This record gives sequence, C-alpha cells and structure tokens, in this order.
Amino acid sequence: MYCPYCDGPVVGEKQVVIVVGSGPAHSLCHERAMLSQRIFEGVQLPNLSVDKLMELQEMVRVELNSRDAASAEVELFA
Repeated sequence: MYCPYCDGPVVGEKQVVIVVGSGPAHSLCHERAMLSQRIFEGVQLPNLSVDKLMELQEMVRVELNSRDAASAEVELFA
C-alpha cells in the first residue's frame, strides 16, 4: 500500500489517514495536499464566494472572541 501523494509505503507507519476514494495516506502528505488545495475540515475555500468567505471570517472572529472572553472569565474567578 502506497501513499497517493508521495508514493511512499504506508504499511507500518503510525501517522496514516484513510482518504476516501484513494485509500491510506501519510497524515503529513494529506495535510499538505489539503492546505495546497485550500480545504479545511471538508470546506473547499476556493468554491466559496467572496460574500461567503467574509461571512466565514466574521463567524471565526466571533468564535475566537467568545473563547477569549470565556477564558478571561475563568481567570477572574479562579
């Protein structure tokens, strides 16, 4: 069994993922391929319109701010 990205053997490797339609691959090779294709957690960023990307950016910003606020609250009451 060989990695579809680097053609190296995956048998015996510890960091292996199963890629649907391709089989086992090295985790690092798969991560690099997803980054180069701009895919994150199944979301294909190139397929999103600019409006959708802006909406996603705002949602991420809100989530990060809420987590920062939550961690600050924990520290205040600790």
